[in-house]
Amino acid sequence: MFLSFSLSTLSIIRLLIQCGADVNQICDRQRNRPLHLIAKYSNIAKASPIIELLFASGAHLDTNNLMNRLPQDIARTSDIRKLLFRSQKLSLKCRCAQIIASSKFYY
Repeated sequence: MFLSFSLSTLSIIRLLIQCGADVNQICDRQRNRPLHLIAKYSNIAKASPIIELLFASGAHLDTNNLMNRLPQDIARTSDIRKLLFRSQKLSLKCRCAQIIASSKFYY
């Protein structure tokens, strides 16, 4: 008898987070983080719960990649971009860091 099962991407991500995965970890040579990677995805139905899980787990929307781009800057669709903006809850500290980084203010 052959048993098969499949785990959804969301289930795998949830499991990794429960095991201590860092949701702000750099993932590739372009210094993309998980939010950058999911922002490039075009299927809003699949991306939405993953984005919400990443935010609930402490993902930062204000992290730049190597090209100095935020996740919302590289979003493939306007739906993903809107979801990122709607879901963001930046602290004052993060907002200040974002302004400093975008103005290229060196301290």
